[in-house]
Amino acid sequence: MDGEPTALKEIERKTVLVRELYEERKCLTNLLIDQAEKWSASDLREKAIAMIGEKEYLKRKIAKGYNLWDADKKLLDEILRK
Repeated sequence: MDGEPTALKEIERKTVLVRELYEERKCLTNLLIDQAEKWSASDLREKAIAMIGEKEYLKRKIAKGYNLWDADKKLLDEILRK
């Protein structure tokens, strides 16, 4: 019983850390998408896709109002054909 409060505090601490890491990852992928768009950098595009997946990448890019690249259009076409 004495160990429970410590264990609960540790779980809470780790939960907060996971949430912070999730938010940081979200911000980083948004930055990658923004920079890929700004510099027409396909390597940054690929990194963003590797981090969040194809569907989420396209969803965020469209939500930001960015034009779809030819590679994005091909990707969207592949997703819609599934």
